[in-house]
Amino acid sequence: MICSLSHFSTLLGITYQSRKNKPHKKILLRFTEIVEEGQSSTNLLEIITKEPDSLLIQILKVFRKYVSPETSVEMSKRKSKIPDIIRDFGYRLHAIGQVKKIVKPSYA
Repeated sequence: MICSLSHFSTLLGITYQSRKNKPHKKILLRFTEIVEEGQSSTNLLEIITKEPDSLLIQILKVFRKYVSPETSVEMSKRKSKIPDIIRDFGYRLHAIGQVKKIVKPSYA
């Protein structure tokens, strides 16, 4: 499935309007960049934890929506818990290839 940024944001339950929701656009674009960097879904989570605190929670929400619907944002907020999440939920994460197919074209 290929989608634009506005469609991607709609899938996330975010109404994207270019001027009103610039923070959402920033989050979605950054998530897309991180997905491109990721070599696996677990690696994607590790990369996300290196994001600044100002973006971390929002990007984790997007991660949860597309990669790991079974983990809570609250659980993944604590960076020290990430290895446990990977160990306990890693096999349930959606494949990075699937995620890349969804978000890659959202740069538009």
